Amino acid sequence: MQTKSWLPIWLLCIVFILFNCESREWRNPLDPRVPPAAWKPEDLTLRMVDSAAIELSWDVNATVIEGFIIERAENSGLFQEYGITSESYFRDIDVRTDYSYEYRVRGMAGGRESESSEELAIAFVHAGDLIWQGAQAGYIYDIDVTPDSRMAISVSYANSICGWDLISGAKLWESYHDATVWSVDINSKGDYCCTASTDNSVRLWQVSNGQQKWRFNSDDMMQCTRFSPNGSLIACGGWGGIFMLNAKTGKQKWHAEHSGYISSVTISPDNKYLVSGGSEDIQLYATADGTLKWGSSQSSVNMTCFSPDGAWVASGGDDKRVRLWSVNSGSLNWEGAVAGEVSSLVFNPDNTLLYSGSWDGRVNAWDITSGTSIWTTYLGGRVYDLDCSSDSSFVVAGCMDKTISVINAVTGEILWTSDPHPDEVRTVKIAPDNLKIVSGGGLYEAVCPVRAWWATNHWQAMAASSEQQEGSEGD
Repeated sequence: MQTKSWLPIWLLCIVFILFNCESREWRNPLDPRVPPAAWKPEDLTLRMVDSAAIELSWDVNATVIEGFIIERAENSGLFQEYGITSESYFRDIDVRTDYSYEYRVRGMAGGRESESSEELAIAFVHAGDLIWQGAQAGYIYDIDVTPDSRMAISVSYANSICGWDLISGAKLWESYHDATVWSVDINSKGDYCCTASTDNSVRLWQVSNGQQKWRFNSDDMMQCTRFSPNGSLIACGGWGGIFMLNAKTGKQKWHAEHSGYISSVTISPDNKYLVSGGSEDIQLYATADGTLKWGSSQSSVNMTCFSPDGAWVASGGDDKRVRLWSVNSGSLNWEGAVAGEVSSLVFNPDNTLLYSGSWDGRVNAWDITSGTSIWTTYLGGRVYDLDCSSDSSFVVAGCMDKTISVINAVTGEILWTSDPHPDEVRTVKIAPDNLKIVSGGGLYEAVCPVRAWWATNHWQAMAASSEQQEGSEGD
């Protein structure tokens, strides 16, 4: 009886082995039974080498390939055979930035050729060129971008939250609070965003479709909100103090009273601490239970942020001072003076420099260790917002003079300045791929633009329909 019970299992194993062998034969282009469509190259991708050279790569679902034929068309012309390679990549060192190109690839094996791959069209784009412009009611207060650089979320004075396709500019969805929305933050997975509003609520939304998942109500207006880096917590603050929420359920974990209002909350890279800035002080709390670790009385702290290594906290505000504090002790490491109210702070990911933007129209770079001002760049109008690229190469500033400016993060040189918005630029965000910048601002009662710009000069992959697709990063 026991032998008979094992017999069907052995038969299944034999069938599986035979099927697997057959499927492997089916992928072998030397087998005449395999149709050309089964082993054509797929998923052509682009990498920029420099302005005069690009590299193509692709996948192929075949066991034996002897080589690949590269076809190229210039300026929407006819395809011509352009090169042959034995590898699954090809470097084209003869491209011109004033031309557009299309590529496709065929595989070769045993005297046979596969069908051509799907076409990949590319064009050279220039830093500062406008990619798209969308419209949203009310002054745009804040913008964030998903980790995959495919979507942006913007919030406005007119109660709305909009989800944008960052590639095409299509407005994917629009949802609403009951009053002005001040702040938005997307979690590290890119699937949820939280928003804070003067309707006394913080809400969680699904990024893909704008569906509300939960709503947390307080007794006073909310002004700022941020996820913890691990996505498990949401910190928020406003006129009713600081709240720590469970990101999954929206349930309150703890609450800390504050005199005055809270304008900034941020959670440390290791998820252990929360720093807040408000109308009267800066304070550091344990995220686990809300224990106050240290605090310092300061006049109108507008902005706080942690250094990438979590060792320091920077603060700036109406007293025209930039300060760096030790997270462990709360001691002041250094203090730097600027000529206007400090409105924005951001560290570079290299953990070497801190950038400040102020209402005197200047951006300053500070050495984290010494507090020395490395450079100062004057932009001409109040600086409302700053962001630094993930490779620490450039900083973008949004200004009252209706423009955004991109600055070399090391030297302070202005690399380019955008064409003006209809009105002041309140918020800017660099996409994680460092290829795109999103900006917003405007007038309180008007329909205001959300704009996306190319951040750098680079070769960009385009769809055959001319809709922009994912770009290539330079070396």
